[in-house]
Amino acid sequence: MRIFSFDVFDTLLVREFAEPQDLFLKLGAIGQRQGLVNVAPEVFCKHRVHAEETAWNTAGHNDVSLDDIWNELATVLQLPPTIREKLKQMEIQCELDSVRPIPEMLDKVQSARRRGGRILFISDMYLPREFFLQSLKKAGFYKENDQLYVSHEAKASKASGELFKLIRREHPDIVEWTHIGDNRNADVLVPKQHGIDAIEFTETRLTRYERLILRRSASTRVWWSQMAGAMRLTRIQGGARTGRSATIWNTGANVVGPVLFGFVHWCLEEAIKRGLRRLYFVSRDGQILHQIAQIIAPAWKYDIECRYLFGSRQAWHPAAISRLDSDDLKWLVAPTRDCSLQQVFARAGVDPCLFKNELESAGFSLEALGKSLSSEEASRLKSILSMPSICSVIEKESERRRQLAVRYLEQEGFLSEVPAAIVDIGWNGNLQKSLAKLLAASGRRKAKPGIGFYFGLLTCNKFSEDEILIPYWNRLVPSKRAMQRENTGMFELFSAADHGSVQGYRENAGKIEPVLNSATNERALKWGLADMQESILRFASFCVTCQERKDFSSEAFQRSTVDLYREFYERPTKEEALVWGSFPYSEEQVEEVFQQMVPDWTCGQTVKAIFQWKERPVCWWPEGLRAARACLPLAAYLEFKKMKTRLCERWP
Repeated sequence: MRIFSFDVFDTLLVREFAEPQDLFLKLGAIGQRQGLVNVAPEVFCKHRVHAEETAWNTAGHNDVSLDDIWNELATVLQLPPTIREKLKQMEIQCELDSVRPIPEMLDKVQSARRRGGRILFISDMYLPREFFLQSLKKAGFYKENDQLYVSHEAKASKASGELFKLIRREHPDIVEWTHIGDNRNADVLVPKQHGIDAIEFTETRLTRYERLILRRSASTRVWWSQMAGAMRLTRIQGGARTGRSATIWNTGANVVGPVLFGFVHWCLEEAIKRGLRRLYFVSRDGQILHQIAQIIAPAWKYDIECRYLFGSRQAWHPAAISRLDSDDLKWLVAPTRDCSLQQVFARAGVDPCLFKNELESAGFSLEALGKSLSSEEASRLKSILSMPSICSVIEKESERRRQLAVRYLEQEGFLSEVPAAIVDIGWNGNLQKSLAKLLAASGRRKAKPGIGFYFGLLTCNKFSEDEILIPYWNRLVPSKRAMQRENTGMFELFSAADHGSVQGYRENAGKIEPVLNSATNERALKWGLADMQESILRFASFCVTCQERKDFSSEAFQRSTVDLYREFYERPTKEEALVWGSFPYSEEQVEEVFQQMVPDWTCGQTVKAIFQWKERPVCWWPEGLRAARACLPLAAYLEFKKMKTRLCERWP
């Protein structure tokens, strides 16, 4: 006979709590609320843990049942039999409500069954047999002809090896036996001593991020345990992913999901406080944020309508030009290191070939459209763009774009009287500024000030009486200078979308629709965007399921996400650095030049970049580069940078 046996807890099933004993804190709180116990939840938890230890010591680690534990606890807490039984049943119900299946292991059990093996489920847990049967059947593990062994029922345990001996006596024809479990001693070392092929399952062990969350205030231990549990539940939903896919999924579950969840929840709370009824999540950064909002809002009953709005710098900036002025020229000829003639005219939405004579007379060649402009050339180009012959074409194209943009906004209800705000990733607020400018140019200025919720801002949070910009991450970092040190490219990576950027709008069958530079974001999808987005949304779903809105400590959670992000950004593993540092990033709105945050450099190239900032990628991640490739000068540079940061925060 061929046998496959499986441990149950933390192998097939996992609790929503990061640590098992934290369930007792919840049970104590419920018992206190219902008047069944007269001690604080922390005291109840301590007594419950001690009662279990006493029961195990008395039984010699062989046959402890839940009744044994509650007999000990009832004596200590002086509980009458009826209360003792009620609390015991409440504990069983809490366990039933808490457990979740591990998808990867469901596949393994089904695979073992297809291979003709006899399936056994084995547990040293004190819970009753009915609990295991109900949980395993509900999760799809237990089928007819399977067997369940529970130590206190069998009067033998895995840890002592007696349970494995008992199974051999009952199945003397075993010729091959494989056991899988999470406990190194009871599920690996002991069965190996009895000639069993044992496999250690480690996926439910807490990661450094999950442990970081658990180190929070002891007074709110249950809350933090459930949050760390939601992170773990999401992570193990990744199943049998390996390599790049596993790294993206796990970081999405442990870092990106919590960071973006905190931001979206904050947006919903701020909207309620300000009497808003609608939030517009602006593409493309708003795609995943909008999807998170669609999970939080109905689950936690926020009376906020969440919509996805197709917009971009390329769609709104050119449409905002009524008379070409210095601000418009500053945007058109952006001071970026890769700014070229081609990019400038692409931003304006006009063909540079129309102005061949003017450009060539000023020393510009159409054969070098993609060549980066020097500061002198950029200044000269601004003068050329101000020429009436060119200026009038740009302004005419802007008028056409503006009419379509306004019609699109009207179509989406943005110009209605419903109190609303936009949501975007942020940085300088120029997108909202262009939106206000194009509405003003069309005579459709909104009656109330425009409000924008942003993940972060590098400049002031209000640029006029008519437009208010409210940042999120700025509240969580120590100073304005600290915000300006952030690698904004990393947050843009976190909020990447699966479609191309919006270039403008067009009319189709009487409806205004966005014009995308591509239907899909192929570079990001090839990198693994789908894994990242799915893990983020899984975390959001687990979070709202494990928590209730009234119990969610938003301020504390938001601040904890800063620690998660810092752990990831400043101390990445080699795998994290290589995978996340390889994302194809572009700072240009026309997206012609893509770079990696962790380039494939030699130590010599790294040293050159340390001293010459122009040699660095736009959103260079030096901490990631250090983790990916050893380089002593880079390590020294980062230590100096860290010391400088501490001094700046101490004396801002």
